[in-house]
Order: sequence, then C-alpha cells, then structure tokens
Amino acid sequence: MKSLHYSTVVNASVEELFSYHEKDSALKRLVPPFDTVKLIHKEPGLNEGTKAHLQMKIGPFKKDWVSRHTSCDKPHGFEDEQVFGPFKSFKHTHKFVDAGSGTSEMIDEITFKNYGGFLGRWFLDRMVEKKLNRTFGYRHKTIKEDFKHFSKYDKTKKLNVLVSGASGFVGSYVCMFLNLCGHNVKRLVRKKSDSSSDVYWDVEKKEIENEKCEGMDAVIHLSGENVGSSLRWSKAKKDRIYNSRIDSTKFLVDTFNTLKQPPKKFLCTSAFGYYGVEREEELVESSEPGDSFLAKVCKDWEAAARAYTKGASIQMRFSVVMGLKGSILMKVVPVFKNYLGAILGKKVKYMSWISVDDVAYQIYHLIQSEMSGPVNFATTPITNQDFANILGGVLKRPVFCTIPEKILRILFGEMGEDLFLSSRKVIPKALNETNALISYPDFKEFLKHELGK
Repeated sequence: MKSLHYSTVVNASVEELFSYHEKDSALKRLVPPFDTVKLIHKEPGLNEGTKAHLQMKIGPFKKDWVSRHTSCDKPHGFEDEQVFGPFKSFKHTHKFVDAGSGTSEMIDEITFKNYGGFLGRWFLDRMVEKKLNRTFGYRHKTIKEDFKHFSKYDKTKKLNVLVSGASGFVGSYVCMFLNLCGHNVKRLVRKKSDSSSDVYWDVEKKEIENEKCEGMDAVIHLSGENVGSSLRWSKAKKDRIYNSRIDSTKFLVDTFNTLKQPPKKFLCTSAFGYYGVEREEELVESSEPGDSFLAKVCKDWEAAARAYTKGASIQMRFSVVMGLKGSILMKVVPVFKNYLGAILGKKVKYMSWISVDDVAYQIYHLIQSEMSGPVNFATTPITNQDFANILGGVLKRPVFCTIPEKILRILFGEMGEDLFLSSRKVIPKALNETNALISYPDFKEFLKHELGK
C-alpha cells in the first residue's frame, strides 16, 4: 500500500474550503488540463454514498473510474474510495484544518494499491506517484489562486451574472470561477430550456427571454465567431467574424436598455486587434486604433457596447488567451512535442498574452470594481523567439528553425498578418491602476503550471 500527502495553506476558512469542494463545478475545475482524465458524471454534493464517474485514457484505451464518498465531516473534510477502476484499492482523504488569521490548511492524503506482483507494483507505484504529484500540484495551486482573488472582495454579497459564450474556452472558465465563488450564474443559450439558469436568445430572430435578464449585477458578453478556426479568411468568414460580434452586441444592448431592472455592468469582449497589426510603442487603453480588418471589427464592436446607457459599459481588450484547452497552446503544444517546434516570423516581434485563469480573475475584478471604458487584458509581452524557446524548454524539445514570414503569408493570407505576423506590446494600465492581481505574469511559470511540469 502506497501513501502520499499533500498540504497547502489557503486564504480561506474551513467552511469556505468545504463549500468550494461541494459545488458541482469543483471537480471539473480541478481536473488538470494536461491530464487524460475526463469527468463523465458527478452526483451533487459530498454526502455519504454520492458517486463520481471519471474516464481515464491510457494510451489508445479508455478506462472507467467510479468513486464513492464514504464519509463526510462537514466542514472539516470528507473521504472517497474507488468502487470500480484501475487500482486494486484507492482512498482519498480531504482535510481542512483552521490555521488561524482567516487561513486554513488544505490536506490531501492518498493511499493506493496497484495490481500485479512486486516488480509490477514497484513500476506502477512510481508512475502513479509521479502522475499524482503533478495533479495535486496543479490542484493546490489553482485553489490557492482562486481564493486569493475571491478573498479580495466582499464574500457575503452574492452576484447575479449573465454570460454569453458560456460553453466556449474562456466562458467555461469564467462560469466555473464565478460558481465556485458562490455567485448565481445564468447562461445565454441557443436552445429553449426549462432550466432557470438558462436564458434563450436568438440574434437573427431577435428573440430573448427578457424577464430572465432582469436584475443582473453584470452581463459578460463573450460570444463570437472563432477568428482562427479556418486556414484563411474568406469573405464569408470575415462577414461571420464581423456580424457575429456587432449584431449580437447591438441586440443585447437594445434589449438591456429597455429592461425595468437593467444590468449594473455590461462587459463586452474586444481584442488587442484594436491596435492594428504592427506597433513599436507600448499600447495602453488611450492609444490610437489601427487600420487592419480586426481593428475595424474591434472599433465597431466597442462602439456597439458603449451604446449601453443604463449602467457601466466595459470593453475588454483580450490579448492572446493562453490555455491548454483552447487557443494557440492547444494547437502548438502537440507540434512541439513531436519535435516540430519553430519560431513564427521575425524573432523580435512581440506577442501580448494572458492566461485563461487570469482572464476569469480580471473579469471578476471588473465586476467588483468601479470601472468603465476600455480595459487591456495582458501581462508581460514576450517575443516570438521567447515564446518558442520557453515552450520548447518546458517541454524539453528543441526549436530547430524559423518559419519565414513570406511562407506564413502564402499559407494564411490576411489572417496570418493579423494573427501570426503582428507585433503589439499591450500594457494593462487600467488594471494596474486599480491594483488588480495577476496570478501568472511570467510565461515560463505559467507553462509549468498549465503543463504540469
């Protein structure tokens, strides 16, 4: 029988830690993006007898893993054991201990036994221990950072928040974090639903369930056509990029301006494409816009958002959002792992970026702060060379070459200019001036966390 112990002090009470783990979205939040484990189903709560069904991928094979909560000592902890799965036995004990001054020690104790003889178990034990060390390193860091941001604001006030694009890469992280903070989250959905947390809307038909939109503390508008989902931008693709953003924003603004209890804040996505393709100076919120296709999209998008007059209007200018479950990392990490990593275009061009976790944290900051107008979402800019070399270093893979800009232009056309060949040093001046916390300002440290290295 092998035993492992993990411990972290978190800025939270034992009651808050228990409540965090008790929520339906906690397990999904705590499955690392680098892990091959997928949550299939979880029964609500942490009561004795409730089960969770996971699925593991081992090479080309899938293996089911069902665990059951065997005891619960609210708010001091709970235990779960494997009912069916890859281990001969597996027990996980969660403990929350008051550490004083509003903090708690979060303890995870694992005992497991693998199948096989002595040599087989010795080999498997080492492999499992390495995997669990990565998993619980990620989990403890994530919980600690979540509470670092949650504890900045009034914990007693429960907010009502409406989110569009909730099932997308960014939206799913935002909804998970707000839910784990204890706020009431509703989602704009394309199909009619009986759920009180779903709000039906159809931009083309100009239909929306107005009554479910009343009394929102904030609306977070994240939906829009994916700009990088095709090889090149055709005219039809560019039309979808433009119309999906401007039309939906105008429709929501027109709707909310007529409500009896309109949202206190309307947070609308924009992007650092606002500043054009290539700029040498540092770019703050007051910098002049560019003249590229995405710059025009962003200018018109922000103008549509500013038409909201019943509360604060905030335009969130996202840099490249980094995360293993979406955006650029999902595409390039497999390439680098297969020893095909390369620098795209000129080495000295700058990429502005922000982690997907920090996007969720900064949106929460905007909801809780007295802010309006454009807000840059970014951290320390890196060069194309830095991006490739740091990623290659973390993955322990060499970077063999540089792909010339001419080839990228031939392959991707105008899309390549805007997405791969641009150079922008975006500075989050508005966030810095309001003392926003950035959990992952360093690209290398972020990658080590996101990739479990």
